[in-house]
Amino acid sequence: MRTHYDNLQVSKYASDRVIRAAWKSLAQEWHPDKHPSNRQEAERILKIINKAYDVLSNPETRKTHDEWINSQLDAKSNSKHSNTSSNSRKANVDTECVCDTDPLFDEAVVIVVESRRASISGVQRRLKIGYNRAARMIEEMERIGIVGPPESNGSREVLAPLPINNASGDYIGLICPKCFKESKYYIENFKEEEMCRHCKTVFKYWLVKVRAKRSQFNRSRNTRSYFLRVIDFIDLEHLIEFENPGHGDFELRAKDLISLNYLNGNLRLIHNYTINQYVLIGSRSTKKSKIKSLLFYLIIFLIIFIFFQNQ
Repeated sequence: MRTHYDNLQVSKYASDRVIRAAWKSLAQEWHPDKHPSNRQEAERILKIINKAYDVLSNPETRKTHDEWINSQLDAKSNSKHSNTSSNSRKANVDTECVCDTDPLFDEAVVIVVESRRASISGVQRRLKIGYNRAARMIEEMERIGIVGPPESNGSREVLAPLPINNASGDYIGLICPKCFKESKYYIENFKEEEMCRHCKTVFKYWLVKVRAKRSQFNRSRNTRSYFLRVIDFIDLEHLIEFENPGHGDFELRAKDLISLNYLNGNLRLIHNYTINQYVLIGSRSTKKSKIKSLLFYLIIFLIIFIFFQNQ
């Protein structure tokens, strides 16, 4: 008997957050664009995944599905000997997963997904629990597809694509590239337009993960050129090039979740959710840089002028 829980690879007792994270991870994995050689099969599997999520995300249909599962299990158990049934129940208890028994598992999932770091010690510190308990939580997250397997350096990739703040959907803070004020928005797509709730400016955003960043300072122009490789949420890679005035650099590391915010078609702001910082790009900073440069040269000129006047 295969259920919708099996199709999403989650426990029957999984919370709404875990179900949504598992659905997003599987939907990303089986997106047809990632399987061009076997697109029809990917579309078939994706339909199964979406159907399972439609059922389990609705409390009423999930309850009906649970009742059907229980009726099937009851019918199966009635056809067996009582000893066999007892042994089966004992085996189920012995193999019960962490997400069924640990009351802090859902909180651990939120910590990992929002911080974008599957760190055992991080979960241990945040929840104030033992190391072994935190390790079991991370292993369970790997089993249900929230995080990936450990890499050569011991780190794990967080597969769930977005910070999950409630069971009904994904809300994320976007910073307006004009007034620089942050508002919470309900996110359904990873690339679309929003209107700032403060200044009513329409801007575009693009949620991506960083793969690599390289920068080079141009002394003659007093600008720094950036070459940013990012991966969208169907694992397509893009190269983004832009310039920022001044010699200062900013932090972007591999696997950081960022938002590229555009105003009038130009990149104006990069928001790094992993470290909760943002940097301004373009014209606003350029004006400040030019004014500072002009004042600097004016001061130098005045110093030289006063020096020769006193000779």
